[in-house]
Formats: sequence, C-alpha cells, structure tokens
Amino acid sequence: KSSGNGAKSDVFSSGLASAPASLPSPMPLPPGLQAHNQNINSNTVQPCTKPIHVSEGDKVISRAPPGMGNSVLPPKLTSPVSPPISNRPPPGMPPQFRKPPSILPAPVSAPSTDSKPSTESFKPVKIRRTLTRLEEQPGKLFANEIPAAPSGSTMTEDGKPPSLTIRPRSELTARWIIPLSYLRQRAIRKFEEQKVSSQAAPQNLTIRDALKNLAVGLFRRGAPDNGSQASIVSKDILGPESGEPENGRPAKDYPFGIDQRTDSVFGTVPFYAPRTPGNVVFRLYFEDEAHVTLATGPCVSVVPAEGDYDSVLRFILSNFKSKKGTAGISSMHSLASVLELFSPSSKVGSHNRNLFDSAGRVAWGCICESRKVVELAASVYVKKKNQFKEQFEIEESNDKMLKMELSSGEEGIVDETSDANGDENDKKAPNDGRSKLAAEERNNERKWKEVQLAYASILKAAFSNDSNYLLLKRDLISKIRLEYELWCPLCEAFAPNPFADFNDEVAKLPGDVSAFPHPVGNHHMQVCLESRRKMQMQTLGFVPKFDSIASVISKSKKWGKKPIETSIFNDFSNAIDKVFNDEYAVSENVYRRRENVRSNIESMVASSGAFPVGTRVLVFGSSANGFGSPNSDLDLCLQVNGSSSFSNESGVEAMASLATKFTEAGMHDVNTDRLTARIPIVKFNFPYVEYGETIMVECDLSLQNPLA
Repeated sequence: KSSGNGAKSDVFSSGLASAPASLPSPMPLPPGLQAHNQNINSNTVQPCTKPIHVSEGDKVISRAPPGMGNSVLPPKLTSPVSPPISNRPPPGMPPQFRKPPSILPAPVSAPSTDSKPSTESFKPVKIRRTLTRLEEQPGKLFANEIPAAPSGSTMTEDGKPPSLTIRPRSELTARWIIPLSYLRQRAIRKFEEQKVSSQAAPQNLTIRDALKNLAVGLFRRGAPDNGSQASIVSKDILGPESGEPENGRPAKDYPFGIDQRTDSVFGTVPFYAPRTPGNVVFRLYFEDEAHVTLATGPCVSVVPAEGDYDSVLRFILSNFKSKKGTAGISSMHSLASVLELFSPSSKVGSHNRNLFDSAGRVAWGCICESRKVVELAASVYVKKKNQFKEQFEIEESNDKMLKMELSSGEEGIVDETSDANGDENDKKAPNDGRSKLAAEERNNERKWKEVQLAYASILKAAFSNDSNYLLLKRDLISKIRLEYELWCPLCEAFAPNPFADFNDEVAKLPGDVSAFPHPVGNHHMQVCLESRRKMQMQTLGFVPKFDSIASVISKSKKWGKKPIETSIFNDFSNAIDKVFNDEYAVSENVYRRRENVRSNIESMVASSGAFPVGTRVLVFGSSANGFGSPNSDLDLCLQVNGSSSFSNESGVEAMASLATKFTEAGMHDVNTDRLTARIPIVKFNFPYVEYGETIMVECDLSLQNPLA
C-alpha cells in the first residue's frame, strides 16, 4: 500500500519506478499469477532487500532500503524501449556501483522557437474508445477474483463465459494488473510530449508518476465511452496530492504493489454494486486518455432477491422525483428491468400477496412517474416540431425572395467580382441555416424515440411477466396491455391514441391515459390495433405480422392441414430465387463483357506510355466478389510494378494523361474531378458492342487502391 507522501527518488531510473514508500504486509496474488515462475513457492510478493543505487550529481552511491520501504525493481527489468545507455562504470568505480540505465531518453537540445507547435484554436474531436477486445488490452481486471474470459477461451458448464451474479449494494472488489512495460512506454511518451509543449518535465519519475490518473470505473455493460462522466462510479488509484479528501475521493491511495516475478503492478479497489438491476463491468483506464481501455472485467449481473424489490423500487421512485439530467430515461430502463426480473419464490401465491403490497404501491408510483416523463417529453417534442416547421417556412420564403431579386436585376450594374462573391455568400447562408435546422430536427426526433422505447419496455415487462399480478392489480395490467397495443417496434413509435381528442396533438401521444376506457374490453383492443395498422401503412407501407414461423406451423398442424407448412417454405424459397434471378444473378455474358473491358483498358494503359512497363489493371469490389448485380459499375485498379519508382505526383499526371487518351478513344463522360483525392480516380463509360448493340459499362479506374 502506498504511503501517499509523494516522495520521489532516482530509483525509477533503475527499472520503471520506485514502489510506494512502504509496502503493506504481503498481499495474496490473483489466481494464476504464481504460474509465471514455477521456482517460487511463496504466494506473496517478495520485497526487494538489495542495495538501491541512487545518483547524486555525478556520484553514484548505494543505499540499503530502510526496512521494507522503497522496494524497487532490479535493473534487469528495464524496458527494451529505453535508449541504450552504456553501463560501463567510471574509472576507479567498482562494477557493483555502476549507474543503472534510465527509463527517460537521453537529453536533447531544447527545440527552437521556430519549431513550436501552432497555438491556433481547433475544434475538439471526440475520440472513439479503443482496445475494446480483451485480447488487445494490456492489463487484466478481476471482479471478486473472477476473471474476464476472452473469445474462444474456456466457458462454464452451461457454455457461457464466467460471470458474477450479486444482489444490489453487495460488496465488489476490483483487482487490477498492468504490465510495467506498458507504464514505461507511456511514461516515455508523456515525457516527450511535455518537452515538445515546453512544459516542465520531471527528471526522475517514481511509480506514483506512472500511476497518476489511473482509475477503475464501474460501467453499465455496453457503455460506449470511458471516463468519470460515463461511469456509474469511478475511483482513482492514487489519492489527492493535497492529502485531503476531494470530491469524495479518499485522502489515501488504494493499495497497490509491484510483482517482480511478472514485471507488473497490481492493486485492489473496493466498490459496491449498483442499487438497480442490470449488467455492469469494470474498466481500467487513464483519465487523461480515457478512450484507451487497459482492461475489462467480467460481466457482473445485479439481480434483486425477493426481499430487495421494495428498496430497489423506492430508490427508482426517488430518482424519478429528483428530475436531474437524464434521470428520467435511466430510471425508466431500471424500472423495466425490475418488472422483468420480478420472480418471487414458489411459496408466494394469491393467498399471501399482501407480502408485496408495499412494493406494489411503489411500482405503480414508478409507472405513473414514467408517464409524467413521457408526457413532458411529448409536449417538448411537439413544441419544437412546430418551431422547426415555422423556421423552415421562413427559410423557404427567404430563398424565394432571394431568387426573385437575383432574377429581376433591379440592383443595377455592379462589379462582376463582388457580385459573384455576394451571390455565393447569399446562396451559402440559407443552405447552412437549413442544414442546421435539419440537424436539430433529427436530434428532436431521436430524443423522442428514445423516450418511447424506454416507455414501451416498461409496458411490455409489466404485462408479459405473469408474476407481476402480485405487484399490480388486474385492471391496471389490462390498461397497460391496452396501451402497449399501440406500440410498433418496427416504426419505433406509438400509434395515436384513438380515445383522445382528435384536435389535441399532445393527448394523442403516449403517456396520457386519462381518456382510456374503464373497464377495458376486447373491442377496445381492436380499436387500438386498428390505429396501429393505420400508422404502419403510413410509415412502412404494409402491416407486419409478428407471428413466428413456429406458431404458423403449429396452427397448421392443429387445423389438420399438413401441406400448409410445406407450401409456406416452398413459396418463400421460390420467391427468393425469383428475386435473385431477376435482379442480382450475373450471367456468363456479363462476366465475359467485364473481362473484355478490363483487357481493352489494360492495353490502352500500356500503349499510353504514361505508366511503367508491367502495370496491370485488376477488377475488385462487387464485380469480383460476386455481390454485385448485372447493372453494377466496374471497379478497376491500376497496379504499378513494385520495382518501379512511381510517386503520387507522377501518378496524378499519368492518370490525367490517360484520361485524355480515353476521350480520344471514344470513351463517354470522362470525369477527372477526383484526380486530386488521396486515391486518384477516373470515371468513364466504356461503349461495349455486343450482338450489334452498344452497352455502356460504367467504370471507375483508381490508382494503387489498397482495397483492390
């Protein structure tokens, strides 16, 4: 365990870093670590008791570590990425006191002022999370000593990867391991970045410097980003430098140590499981490079026990009423998970359903709060939708007025240059305004869909779980079922409420059930189904059937019509064959035509003299892999002989010369607009004569395309 005093010494130069000022009592290693060294019988980390070589100016002295403090790595663990530094001792100095090689690179002269990086402001770009596969991650993470299983590894008896199932608010321990070699490479890179940015770079680095900003976070499974903002809770390995608690962080470091046998640093961080059910994972990362995932733990399933539902539902209800940020949608997902997982023991029945009276009242309160969230989101959606519609009309009227002014010519004679520049700016402004409005409109639609998806998951979980009759009354479940009949998963939307006022646009959206009938009958279900069918015809153009093939076959057997199941599959297969043969099947004539076109173009390339001898024309893309149709364009690539020197500049000139030759040879619609792209491309139509008929073959000819 680190002492947290932040003391630095030159011992980091002998390996990677000094260990914390004082190690705790020997800590047990995670399972499997002892296998790295078969000759070691102890299951604990052995502290270093050899003399420590410390440089003071031009002198190199040896100091014995006080007790177990300042345990360091031996010089043999120096990273291979470090620059070679001579280990030859100065004259007269014993070999045992030679200066160990430093992790830091050799000193270089300060960069000149002319080579300073530009300080111009730039728009930050969101970096996607990298190293998402376990096989790519340098470190390891254990959750309660259970490791994560990479793809293709040993599974459990039921064929699933190892996982952990716990109750809400249970204790969790994350044990992390990261190789010293990775920390060395990162320390060198950070050191170089500080020198380039003219920041004060430390001359000696300790293990605390290498572990700075290292954090373990608890995330919902599938979270796209790392970092404290995206996690349920994240904890830094090191405590605040001030030594005082800051923002909930403890003043002391979480325990960590160095395993000299495996060249790695390891430690543990305590957590508590979330209060709400779901799947969570641990992730190890640096806060200043949160997009790089160093390690991922196993899947931890949080499942409430029979006595946890009341407290879990009360916590969700408190989140609903807090109205903080996205608490509404996240609470809706949590409520759906609780209603889906609710499964009391077999001893509970209708005779003792009063055991869940309290949980049932809270569950109904959560459903009512979720409806309030949907109603609020619906009103905001309709308001913004009308605003966007008005703004689009204003933009269109402005465009019409602008076109009329330009065509009337009432502005008089002006300078041609200024007139052209003015026209260009006038044309760009409305286009930019419309594109911005379109982006905001799409964002408004996306948010409304997210709310509807979350609300639909609550309704489905409420009536599809047969155990929920212990929480909710039958009439409430019937009304929930009636509301769910308006939902279409393909449209990702609810159909208009047929019982609401036709002129009230907000009342027709989901959430408001004040107009729903009571009690609910079968004819009410048919009314909702008809409303959903109308929406599906308007959105999809057809009414989908959600019956599975198994249910169709079972019905045919029940009715005693066995040929039905055979005819269904035969008709389906015949329809697929017909569509493929009519639209996508490529005949031998098409293959022959493409090969002749390729051969003719290769001959024209050879006769042009613009390319080295041996340059070939190859077919790639859908025309080569068989996924194209007879009407697909022909993707061609020029492959220059590897022994010839052919730069990008000369390649563009050669492609331009070849395009001129294509025009002279009678090619149609020769297009050279993409010659200045990273991969130069010439587009043209090849007139191919077949059986006295001219067929235009659309061709794209690229140069040195790596996809070919």
